[in-house]
Amino acid sequence: MSFDPIPFDVLGGLSNWAIVAGIATASIFLFLLVMSLLTRGASGPGWLVSQIGSCVHDWISTSPRRVFALSMLTFREAWRRKIFAVGVIFVLLIMFAGWFLSSPGDQPDTQVKVLVSFVLTSISWLILPLVVLLACWGIPDDIKARSMHTVVTKPVYRSEIVLGRIFGYAMIGTVALVVMGAAGYLWLDRQVVDKDSRASLTAKVPVYGNDIIWLDQQGQPAESGINTGDVWEFRSYIPGNTKARATWVFDGVGEDYLRPDPETGEPELRLESSFQVFRSYIGDADRGIRARYTFVNEDKDLRVPIAPFEVKEFHNGANITTVPRTLPVRRGETVDLIDDLVKDGKLRVEVECLTSGQYLGMARPDLFIRLPEHHFAASYCKALVGVWMMMAMAVVLCVGWSCVVKGPVATLASSVMLIVGKSFSGFFEELAAGNVKGGGVLESMVRIYKHTTPNVELEKSTGQTVIETIDAVPEAFLKVTQKLVPNFGSLDFTEYTANGFDVPFSAALLPGIALMVGHCLPWIFLAYVALKYRELESK
Repeated sequence: MSFDPIPFDVLGGLSNWAIVAGIATASIFLFLLVMSLLTRGASGPGWLVSQIGSCVHDWISTSPRRVFALSMLTFREAWRRKIFAVGVIFVLLIMFAGWFLSSPGDQPDTQVKVLVSFVLTSISWLILPLVVLLACWGIPDDIKARSMHTVVTKPVYRSEIVLGRIFGYAMIGTVALVVMGAAGYLWLDRQVVDKDSRASLTAKVPVYGNDIIWLDQQGQPAESGINTGDVWEFRSYIPGNTKARATWVFDGVGEDYLRPDPETGEPELRLESSFQVFRSYIGDADRGIRARYTFVNEDKDLRVPIAPFEVKEFHNGANITTVPRTLPVRRGETVDLIDDLVKDGKLRVEVECLTSGQYLGMARPDLFIRLPEHHFAASYCKALVGVWMMMAMAVVLCVGWSCVVKGPVATLASSVMLIVGKSFSGFFEELAAGNVKGGGVLESMVRIYKHTTPNVELEKSTGQTVIETIDAVPEAFLKVTQKLVPNFGSLDFTEYTANGFDVPFSAALLPGIALMVGHCLPWIFLAYVALKYRELESK
């Protein structure tokens, strides 16, 4: 598994959002106060306060009935434009996709992963352009056709127009999403027919441990394992047949983590791993690398190893180890997994590699306790919820831009934010944080001129200090810009569903909801302000 689900810190996220929103609000207020003094003189502050009061009155007086009426009007306009013809494109895609996506030589889990990824990716990339084109051109077309002039003469507030447009386009996207989601699920159900493949259509519920505790080859504490030369440092490796160990600590372990054995009915703990293997020599390629788990309770001086197992390198989900509740220690002696090895709800599991000359790679999510799985439909629906949140944020952004600029410019700006936020969010965050090797713009130019690789440190000098100072200016701008562009990629839960995992609420859905609300609220207000003070006669 190549993703690391981390539970969302609600209080931390809320406090950060409040701080950023407070600073932004104070900065905008000070700017408007200065501008009002420069343009209106001593009466400027009073005028500014009256305008703020007018905005507050508009929002307090917003009528849900009028908002709903405008939403239905928006929905009917889109229906008359035959916008739902996009569903025909999706049907054509899934009708012929089976010819090109499935291969008889693929493993069943690989086939399922490809099919699920195709369905969810197709839905998202059909829904998002649909709502972008609708939302970016709706209000500008109304202004150009002068139908907006008729609306604003009615007892309708600008806040109701903005909300009506947003909810109307969101309804259109929701209907399209439900139809395509149902069609995609039925197509998956018909495509996945054999028993092994259908077993991969599941929603595993994992319980992950804390950060890994590492021991080096001499058995001494270490910050991480060995890097075998992989550029991607997500996993670290431990060498085989040495004192190197990796220890997971699972919290909250109790009897509810046990599940009955399908044959005997005895309670057992199920561990699943997705370790990677690095072979320093090929050896017997048909024989897996051997590893072993050891349960540790330091207070009772208990170390209980279980039978070694072979790591299956190319079979996702096949490395499952069942641990009975009663474990043998010595001849005639046993220990209880919960009563003797769990301390204050914490279970320590130590992993070692037993094959000499080979390396076992692991990261925090590569070992987990597997609870009873949910139905695949649950994970599939949660993935569609992620697409819906992306769609809702795209609608709000597009309506916001359409209240400020014309349709083509709004489409361009919204598309850039959508593409950057969905496909390049990780690189954008690293760039804004200054974590990209090679420095900023000027330093990169110096490295090109000197033919210096990014891994080589430049000599410290006055000129280098000046270059780093100048490069800090665009980095600060990128940090501010990065906060304004929503991370649409974090709402893409395809990897969970395609790999057979349930979409976790605390690590995926909850931060997604926080991201959507945190970005939508200020954009809705900015769209209202822009429309309120926009000159409607301007086409």
